[in-house]
Amino acid sequence: MERLNSTDFNNKLAALWAENPNSKLRSSWWREGCEVSDMIDKIITNITLPAEEDPQDMILFECKDGSAYLMYHEQDCCEDVVIDDINGDLDCLIGHYLAMADVATSDERKDLDRGPRGDWWEPGMEEYGTHTWTFYRFATVRGYVDIRWYGESNGYYSESVDFVKLK
Repeated sequence: MERLNSTDFNNKLAALWAENPNSKLRSSWWREGCEVSDMIDKIITNITLPAEEDPQDMILFECKDGSAYLMYHEQDCCEDVVIDDINGDLDCLIGHYLAMADVATSDERKDLDRGPRGDWWEPGMEEYGTHTWTFYRFATVRGYVDIRWYGESNGYYSESVDFVKLK
């Protein structure tokens, strides 16, 4: 697993684009998703995250067969979606077949006093705010990792996590 600053992380993503010039993923941001279960039986060779101090929440998975997957959220107004926690050692996913790769979500209207507030939050939003927890679970013979995303919004904007195949 590696952590890169914003510039190096974005350069790595740009290099993946260059390797796949016919990709439909060359819009302002990626739009074509896939299922996390598509990674089952693949061998991850590298996992890249932005540096801890970097505000981007993304995880790039590169596989032995040459495929690459990106987990991210395209931030918009009046919402905030972040990686809240990674439970387990991401390095245990590297070099072994993925036996499990799944996702579960939980969303509801909420009292915004229960969770962290994004910069967009304003007093009075308690009446119409929502939040979503998204859990990505991965396992190999070496161990189990749970990646927990937390999203909150004013109720209008997306709190979902995107999972896309880059190549």
